[in-house]
Amino acid sequence: MDNGNSGELSLGDLFQASGLAPEDVQVIRHTLKPDGLKTRADAMGPGLLPYVREQGIRNSKLPATPPRIWLNFLATTGRRARFITAHENHGEVLAERTDIRRFFDLRPTPAVNPSRQGLRARENCATT
Repeated sequence: MDNGNSGELSLGDLFQASGLAPEDVQVIRHTLKPDGLKTRADAMGPGLLPYVREQGIRNSKLPATPPRIWLNFLATTGRRARFITAHENHGEVLAERTDIRRFFDLRPTPAVNPSRQGLRARENCATT
């Protein structure tokens, strides 16, 4: 896992250490913005799950059937992002679907060890 940059890991390193296959993972890179996660506390706290589970239908960055594991990162500087948490996708909650939004049954998962909260990744991530 040594990529030549002390203290930094790539997504590939994270997948390898966690035993995850890239096709089983949705990587989401959150940015702070007025109409979404406004503060770092929003992104790192209990407000993240309701925000992530609600996704747009049109112009969505998620595939029609999203992968099982969702890794959430918070943008820091440049192409860097800090790992926040992982959720396991148990599918869309069809009873909550609207014409423009869909909602997913996401649950915290230890797919990526929670003790790695400070991991940084430099790979491309979807930005929300």
